[in-house]
Amino acid sequence: MEIYLSRGGERTGPYSLEAVNRQLAAGTLTPHDLGWSETSPGWKPLLSFAGVIVPGGASSTPVPIGI
Repeated sequence: MEIYLSRGGERTGPYSLEAVNRQLAAGTLTPHDLGWSETSPGWKPLLSFAGVIVPGGASSTPVPIGI
């Protein structure tokens, strides 16, 4: 999947999903920045794309809650 980005009124891309995830991890993109792909019904936040990894997001590893 290729994703186009829109930040500050400027559109760039396309970027691979891997490149978007690297930019999110580096902090150069935020999960709320807008993206578009041919499979997307319009511009939407990056966090809503399948396969986008949100830094600090929920983990699949259970962590005990308690003391």
